[in-house]
Amino acid sequence: MHIKYKGGAYFYLPSPLSSSSTRAAATFTLPFVAAAGLSKQIGALVLEGDVLYSGWSSMSSYRVSSDNGSTNTFYYKGWRNTPSIAFGANYRLNKYFEIRGGYMFDKSPIPRKTLGPELPDSKRHIYTLGATCRKNSFKASIGYQTTLFNNERSYLPAINGTYRNFAHVGFMSFEYNQ
Repeated sequence: MHIKYKGGAYFYLPSPLSSSSTRAAATFTLPFVAAAGLSKQIGALVLEGDVLYSGWSSMSSYRVSSDNGSTNTFYYKGWRNTPSIAFGANYRLNKYFEIRGGYMFDKSPIPRKTLGPELPDSKRHIYTLGATCRKNSFKASIGYQTTLFNNERSYLPAINGTYRNFAHVGFMSFEYNQ
């Protein structure tokens, strides 16, 4: 799938230089994802394992173009296709309550030689926890995910450095079914 971004590019320069602006656009091809998984139910416990393969090489380069030509640039990123693995478990305590947890290892598609501040990516270790409570037609779920990124060093000239990231995500949902 192709996604086209359109927007403005603004250049603010100190006086006596003149600032400028222009319309700019870039098109990206989103990667394919192939996934396979197995699950096994053992009484109230369900175990699952998945393997994913993402076609990130579709985004290995892109071009930004502008109306006045000031931002016309080709970016080579050299992104690679990558595998990911995931494991999870869901345990039903009783007819009202269940808990779940999981782990995923997600390999970064970005090589160190093109790693930069626009997307400071690295290998990720993703941990999840969740619970669901059911009562008649109502269902409430909560979940938490933490993503721990490996520290990654970039070797781009003039902007090399080490990137450190982490992410925490929580959610809550309520459902009513008749």
